[in-house]
Amino acid sequence: MCHTRLHGPAVRAVDSALTAAERPDALFVVAELSPPLVLEVARRHGYDVPGDLLVVCVSEDGTAEHTEPPISTLSLQPREVAEAGIELLVAALENGDEGLTGVLVPTRLLVRESSRRPS
Repeated sequence: MCHTRLHGPAVRAVDSALTAAERPDALFVVAELSPPLVLEVARRHGYDVPGDLLVVCVSEDGTAEHTEPPISTLSLQPREVAEAGIELLVAALENGDEGLTGVLVPTRLLVRESSRRPS
């Protein structure tokens, strides 16, 4: 399986961050990369997570809680965003309500071992 072909730009960005002249001590991956792949790239560059590198991924990937260590994730709540968007669209179509500018949909942070410094 060729991860670079499937996730090329995102993997290259993580590779670049982890091989910079100044080694990072934390990584916040915004691109939709699978948490296991982020761990794989970090390990390939000799990082121990969470010992050397704290990791948080923006992800809906359920595998994050089953990796070793479990990866902290930030969910952008896509289902809730879609539902809110549909409600706004229906209100605009049915009521001609052009005053609606949007709604705030809270994110969900699940803190797991990958973003906690070892004692």
